[in-house]
Amino acid sequence: MLHPKRKMTEAIIDWVVPFLKDRGFSGFFPNYRRMRSCCLELISFQFSCCDQSFCVNIGKCPPEGIRYKTGEFVGPSAVTALHCPVRFYLGVQNDDSCHWFKYNPRKQELKLKDCCSFITMYKDTPLKYTHIADDIVALIVNQADSWWENSEAWWEKELPVYNKMFMDFYEAFLRYNSAGSIWKAANSGFVGNNDPKKSRALVLVE
Repeated sequence: MLHPKRKMTEAIIDWVVPFLKDRGFSGFFPNYRRMRSCCLELISFQFSCCDQSFCVNIGKCPPEGIRYKTGEFVGPSAVTALHCPVRFYLGVQNDDSCHWFKYNPRKQELKLKDCCSFITMYKDTPLKYTHIADDIVALIVNQADSWWENSEAWWEKELPVYNKMFMDFYEAFLRYNSAGSIWKAANSGFVGNNDPKKSRALVLVE
C-alpha cells in the first residue's frame, strides 16, 4: 500500500505537472520555472517535515537569476520560488501569510477545519488525491497568474539577503526524503504526452 505522501506526490506529477508543461513551464519536481520577457515565473511544491501537508510557493525573479547582497548567485536554471524574498502561498485567504494543504489529517484535526483558514484539509475519499491536484490547478489559474502579473518587481529595490540557514535545511530535507525512495528526474522533467500514467516528472525507485 502506498504511503499517503507518495500518493500525493504522484497525483501532483500525474495531473498538475502536465498542466504546467502545457503552459510553458520546465524543471524537475518539486521546482518549475517559466521564462517571460521581464522575469522568471517560479512555482515550488514544499512538503512539511512535521505532518502530512504541503504548500505551493509562487515567486518570480529577474530573467538572469538572483544575486544576493552577500555575493551568492543562483542562475536561471537553478533558481526556485524558495530563493525569492517575496513569495505568495497558493490558496492563501484573507490576511493569512501562508497556506498549507493537509492531505491526510487526523480525525481530531478535521474538527478544526472551519477554524483554520490557513489550512485546507481533505477528508479521506477514493479520489481525494486527484481532487487536491484539481484544486491546485484551479488555484494556479485563479491566484498565481494574477500574482505573477501584478506583484512588484522586488529586485528593482535592493539586493536580498541570502537565507543560508533556511536553504541548507531545505536541501538537507530534500536529501533526507530521497533516501528511502530515490527521486530521479526523467529527461528535462517532463514526458512528451498527457497520459497520466506516463507523464510523471520523476521516477520513484525503491
